[in-house]
Amino acid sequence: MVVKMLACLPEPRTLRRADGGPLGHLPVQGPGAVVGCPPQPTLAAVGWQGDGPAGFCLAVEDLRSVVLGAWLQPNFSFRGALELRTGRHRRTLPLDAWEGLDIPPLNAGEIQLLPPARYKALSDVVPGMIFSLKAPFETLELSLGEELVHPTLQ
Repeated sequence: MVVKMLACLPEPRTLRRADGGPLGHLPVQGPGAVVGCPPQPTLAAVGWQGDGPAGFCLAVEDLRSVVLGAWLQPNFSFRGALELRTGRHRRTLPLDAWEGLDIPPLNAGEIQLLPPARYKALSDVVPGMIFSLKAPFETLELSLGEELVHPTLQ
């Protein structure tokens, strides 16, 4: 038997990037996703009843999809760090970097991505490379596709 983890909300009603722009045209992937460029991890606020977020999950906005972690953290505290690891590279950012951000009211099924972490650029990035995003509540593994997508050359 094979168990495959799904995204925390695999079919969101509305999906928006950090600036509020719509992402509904992109498919949602979960853990084990293949991405087209090195990930810039962030958090996703998941809505509930038009008020504050019901919780948060790990997220990556890729040029071809949006990746959401499997675990929704309902009683989220901005404690700990978000770590990006691949090969010999390791980057960390305290979760409190997102604390206090103004998140618009979200209805049930709506997802708002928070601004992505800005890590120092990674060198030696090659197709097939495995990335691990680790937060206190989840580790999300992604792999880099064989055909890399450059944001300005599509």
